[in-house]
Amino acid sequence: MSDLASFQTGKGDTVRILSTELQGHSPYPVPQGVELITFKPETVTRVIPLYSSALYDYVQAHDKEIDVYHLHCLWNYGEMLVDKLHLHEKTVVTIHGSLHPYTFKGLVYYKRLVYSKWFQKNFLHKVKLIHVNHAGEVKDVTDYLGHRPENLEVIPNGTDIHEVIPTPPDKRNRNELLYIGRLHHKKGFDILMPAFKKIVQARPDARLLIAGPDDGMLDYIQEYAAKNGLEKQVEILGTVTGEIKKDLFSKAGIFVLPTYSEGFSLAVLETLMYGLPAVVSDQTGLSPLLEDYEAAVVTALNADAYAEGVLRVMNDTGLYHQLPENGRRLLEEKLEKTKVCTEFNRRVYDKFRC
Repeated sequence: MSDLASFQTGKGDTVRILSTELQGHSPYPVPQGVELITFKPETVTRVIPLYSSALYDYVQAHDKEIDVYHLHCLWNYGEMLVDKLHLHEKTVVTIHGSLHPYTFKGLVYYKRLVYSKWFQKNFLHKVKLIHVNHAGEVKDVTDYLGHRPENLEVIPNGTDIHEVIPTPPDKRNRNELLYIGRLHHKKGFDILMPAFKKIVQARPDARLLIAGPDDGMLDYIQEYAAKNGLEKQVEILGTVTGEIKKDLFSKAGIFVLPTYSEGFSLAVLETLMYGLPAVVSDQTGLSPLLEDYEAAVVTALNADAYAEGVLRVMNDTGLYHQLPENGRRLLEEKLEKTKVCTEFNRRVYDKFRC
């Protein structure tokens, strides 16, 4: 969102980001020339995510100044607001993985089932455009609606490929596996930990570095490591940012992500930028592109296949050197942010200018 907002501002468009403040969340840095307008949450916000009566009042008062409403994600007040004010023909919705089957698991299943039937499916038919990042999301939208909608555009996220200097493979600690992200069940720790046990049996020098905030899986990771004699090989780093995070991406040997559900993963994009060989599950939004370019090893979603994939990268020097080269080619040809933003402007925003 930040890159796209900055690009549009550079083209002369006026960009405002409207956001309801959420407790415990800090706003992302806003690009120069972009206006961030925030609204206080209310009691109802606990029931309806992002609800704010002040947000409604603002949009109603300033609608004549606005040509495009770009909603990010589903299941929140933004779509209700657009529907209430009949702004569908001014609206594009980016899905951001919010229709993946995994998001319907657990206690939210029946709530989302009712909400879908009562409101959301009809809403998606009414908006001018639906934007998804990859083929997996096309399937998610198609399965959800029962058909592929005509108002669907598929455009990937982009990244600044010149932001960092890749580390050559022979300068890396090849035996170090790195995970960076939330410690959440959907990231596949119940696959990663048994896979790592198998990896250590074949490569006793292997180490697993796990960085990120706990989101329900820290106890499982620590208990599994203790029960299986892996305490010395598994290191929990907690949340990492800044130079420490850069250092991990620059020195680790292999990035690991056996996720059950992942959109257009920023972490995987970062691994490509840093030239870090990666082994990911076939459930990331980038997986089809990674396979097409042979830019990472993509595996099935089970411990045996995942362990085999990691060991291939650890033991095959030719593959270890080839993956980052192919990853760089993928970045340059498909994911460079100026190319992506230009394409997005042409295929999405320009349709609102006609």
